[in-house]
Amino acid sequence: MSANYKTKKKGTIYSFRVLEVVFGAFLMIVVAFFVHDFERILFPVVKDFNITSVIADKYGLEVKGEFEKTRNCSCVTVTAYMYDGPEDKIPKLIPVRISTEDILANKYRAPIPQKWGPWYITTGDLRGDEDVRISLYITHRCHAMYTVTQKLGEIDLAKEKPGN
Repeated sequence: MSANYKTKKKGTIYSFRVLEVVFGAFLMIVVAFFVHDFERILFPVVKDFNITSVIADKYGLEVKGEFEKTRNCSCVTVTAYMYDGPEDKIPKLIPVRISTEDILANKYRAPIPQKWGPWYITTGDLRGDEDVRISLYITHRCHAMYTVTQKLGEIDLAKEKPGN
């Protein structure tokens, strides 16, 4: 049910359907705010992300792996966050160093299954720390409107400590 309001201006009748306009505006706002999340969930850029090698040293981790790129988007950055235990709700951003060859390969990778790495994640000296985990994220630019950030996976440092 909609309310019709008619006004006359120089012999022309304008009809406004208030409820349809309000609903349309609301729908456009919802789409504008959530299209980014819908795209990330429905059309991921990377799938089947697997870490095949983790080499731990005193200052960090060297990781390698494989994934399938499903869309032709350019890589903007790779980030890592470290959680210091199961109760940690605020992660710490830590550096990820990528080789020059891998930076160029990441930027223009074709949408096919492929290998990645080595990426060096600087964690600092974590000997004696338990329940530390690292989450890896990748950001791609698929179009001019915004970037798409996707969680790749997690590394449990309790399993990857030097000497284990």
